[in-house]
Amino acid sequence: MNKNSTGSTVLVTGADGFIGSHLTEALVRRGYNVRAFVYYNSFNSWGWLDHCAPDIKGRFEVVAAISVILTVSKLLCKVAIRFFT
Repeated sequence: MNKNSTGSTVLVTGADGFIGSHLTEALVRRGYNVRAFVYYNSFNSWGWLDHCAPDIKGRFEVVAAISVILTVSKLLCKVAIRFFT
């Protein structure tokens, strides 16, 4: 990794998973500004990020997503199938 990481912003997708949460912790410790992309759930849980080290908590930004993308892609597929058949 680049030794001049201070101030660089990194987006970690799947940050609520086991590997993503550990990657998030490692990047924060190296001085990166981290945006952790997690899947939204109704339990207000960030998955494995809920259990990150105390020195890491509050040092990254969490961005939650919902399944809007799946809905849009399904609609686009229906339009394409109807158009080409």
